[in-house]
Amino acid sequence: MHLPRTILPVVLAAALVVPATALAQSNPQPTLKFSPATVKGGSKVTVTGKRWSMGEIDCDKTITLSATDASGQATSLPTIKLKKASQTKFSQRIAVKLPTGSYTVTASQDCDAEEGGDAVTSTAQAQLTVR
Repeated sequence: MHLPRTILPVVLAAALVVPATALAQSNPQPTLKFSPATVKGGSKVTVTGKRWSMGEIDCDKTITLSATDASGQATSLPTIKLKKASQTKFSQRIAVKLPTGSYTVTASQDCDAEEGGDAVTSTAQAQLTVR
């Protein structure tokens, strides 16, 4: 079958999009959530996450949390300790020792590379308000 030159780029582009979409669905992004999302300074909050530890890839048992305020100042929060490297979800209580304000909290987990690949860092973000 011979396709006109104007159709061939469209067909090739569609062929590339389908595998990328399938890959994104097979490796959904991790999530991060705080409950409650507004807390008093010094109190505890429950942190939950899903879809961490990317399957067969060897990942750290620690998920680090960093809270960034509106001025861009980042502060480390207590880390999440997973029971095993393959654990894909968690729910833990941590103390929030931050000044009053709104924060974007970034969670990060480092994973070793698959054979011949690059190391991967999974990340997710959630909002947290301290009053």
